[in-house]
Amino acid sequence: MYLDELAEEIYTEAEGLEGIPEDYMLLYRMYALLALSVGPWVTSIQVHAAWAVWVSESDIEHESNKPWGDLAPSVQLLSHPYVEAIYKVAKRRGLGLDNG
Repeated sequence: MYLDELAEEIYTEAEGLEGIPEDYMLLYRMYALLALSVGPWVTSIQVHAAWAVWVSESDIEHESNKPWGDLAPSVQLLSHPYVEAIYKVAKRRGLGLDNG
């Protein structure tokens, strides 16, 4: 499945590992959706929103599952490696907006 391939590439870029753990597959598929839809223009707010959906779907209670503006700056920075990974993969593949 092409989304899984893209998700795997983003995971490898972000984590330096191969093989997404099954319980993280939905999260990285959502990151793949961001790569396809907005590509290198992805923002930390979008990455956090995708993560928040995943946390909500996973029935995980997490103190950071709140609007972006309510997060401490140190928590906001946690999205940066995923923004960078999506950016790099989207740029490498020529994805985003009209190119997906």
